[in-house]
Amino acid sequence: MQNTQGCFPALAQQIDPAAIKFGDKMPSYVYKKNAFWKKNFTLEMQFRTLYPNGLLLISVGSQLKVQYNILEIRKGKLQYFIKGKRKPITIVFDAKVDDGQWHTVIIEQQGIKKKKKLRIALDGEWQKPTKVPRSNVRNEFYLGSVPDNLTTKDIQNIQQFIGCIREFKINNLPQLNTKDLSDYMNLGSCFPKVERGAYFGGDAYAIYKRDFQVNKQLELSFEFKTSEHNGILMSISNSGNSPALSIELQNGGMVMSVDLANSPVNTVTNNLNSDYALCNNKWHNVTALYSMYELTINIDGITRSWAIYDANTLLEEIEAPLYIGGLPDSAPSGTLKIKENFKGCLRKLKVGEVIMDWTDMEELNRVSLDSCPFVD
Repeated sequence: MQNTQGCFPALAQQIDPAAIKFGDKMPSYVYKKNAFWKKNFTLEMQFRTLYPNGLLLISVGSQLKVQYNILEIRKGKLQYFIKGKRKPITIVFDAKVDDGQWHTVIIEQQGIKKKKKLRIALDGEWQKPTKVPRSNVRNEFYLGSVPDNLTTKDIQNIQQFIGCIREFKINNLPQLNTKDLSDYMNLGSCFPKVERGAYFGGDAYAIYKRDFQVNKQLELSFEFKTSEHNGILMSISNSGNSPALSIELQNGGMVMSVDLANSPVNTVTNNLNSDYALCNNKWHNVTALYSMYELTINIDGITRSWAIYDANTLLEEIEAPLYIGGLPDSAPSGTLKIKENFKGCLRKLKVGEVIMDWTDMEELNRVSLDSCPFVD
């Protein structure tokens, strides 16, 4: 039975005060000076991500001496690389860590000079100790990524870490000040629990493509969840607000509108026969189709369509940004009836035949990647 009483109560989003979010805007990193590599040390951190690849920590040598220590996630697995003066060392854990859960990694280096041993643990599982190769990395390191101007010819395919880090310590001394992020680059806050999906907080938007063109047919599919009655989901419009196409939540229903510039605005609405079915903070699957002859919105298997009687369309003349989740103040409103940016989560976005990750969008503004707040 559909809810006829109201939307899911909008709860104030809680923040994990000990955690720092990386990757919503790139490059996103922490830079620290520390000479701990030269001595015996214990390094530990907790991390959480839903992405299969990402740099956790790196320290490099000079440009003339290509040496480095790298802790990263590759294909969902935690890996540690050391390249010193001789044969490099690679340590790989079998367990997958791109599951949105917190994981703890500890790296220990103990011993005297040439007898130094290194061992590393993931969630309490220790790897066999290994001899530490001689290396000469700098007395500094980066967390999450590196600045654009840092280039080392022998290090390739460094990928931005998208996720959260907390409890980062060296020799049991905390290294991150979560109350002041001014000295760090493009960092944010973390929700206590998350699931897959980009979070739009009501002041966010993405640009799928700046010069997007609509042809004689356009199919859009995505999943969303929200506890709001209204919100912009997608919009594209020429500067004069026509021709234009949009999808929005309007008074509890999903409305797809098209202005062909030579006929009245055509719309189709689907609310699953309830004003509150779509704002229940549960995931809904949407496929929206525009063609020369009809508009169709399918939500969770229920379809609503509207015939377009004037097939002499001018919509293919649009070449404009395709906005997702909201609009900046400078953008034309096109066929939108409401002004509120979307507040909720989006995932599995597909435009035509193309599935794009959020990191491939041409612009992200205040979008939290794979940080959809999870409510028990």
